[in-house]
Amino acid sequence: LHCATLPIKARLQEKGLFMPSSVDSLLCRQPETVEHIFLECWDAVFMWAILQRALKKDLAITACGIRFLPIESEKTLSYDMLMPLGLHSL
Repeated sequence: LHCATLPIKARLQEKGLFMPSSVDSLLCRQPETVEHIFLECWDAVFMWAILQRALKKDLAITACGIRFLPIESEKTLSYDMLMPLGLHSL
């Protein structure tokens, strides 16, 4: 998703950093990976569903889709900025 730049627990442990707790997410007790945090976790699924309903737009919620959104025309709202804002809110 983000070229191994985000400091998630599993990646930090792979690099040899001490993790005082497990590499599982505190919310859902699943291994904390980038895909899980932004796409698979219940909080992420819920946030993306609310965003799509609020925008009345079917967004491509995939690892590729949240980075590259097609621009339909210059007169419509650009959804490119809404995806990073959604990711930031997670």
